[in-house]
Amino acid sequence: MTSLNTNLQALQKALVLQHEALFNRLSTATSVDEVNTISTEMDEVYLRIRVTTRLLFRQTTSAIDKNIAEVVSVSAELQQSIKTITKLTDLIKKTSKFLGLVDKILDAVKLI
Repeated sequence: MTSLNTNLQALQKALVLQHEALFNRLSTATSVDEVNTISTEMDEVYLRIRVTTRLLFRQTTSAIDKNIAEVVSVSAELQQSIKTITKLTDLIKKTSKFLGLVDKILDAVKLI
């Protein structure tokens, strides 16, 4: 039986923490636009959580594992910046950049 891939599990946890950071940011929202933007970004992160969950028993290469470690490292920085970003466009850009890195990993894992 194949075992759970701990590197993909770490990626999943990083995504869950991003989702939580966005959720926590909702409590400081001051407009409908801000709530809608945060909610949209939460949806985007949740989609990656679901995809990662489906891949948890897949094997990865050392190159993919290295990329996962880098994304997990960047994740903590993004969580902190979500708390302090004042422009919604910056929130979208930073989250999108992070998710772009995640997407590359997920696409590579799906091809193995």
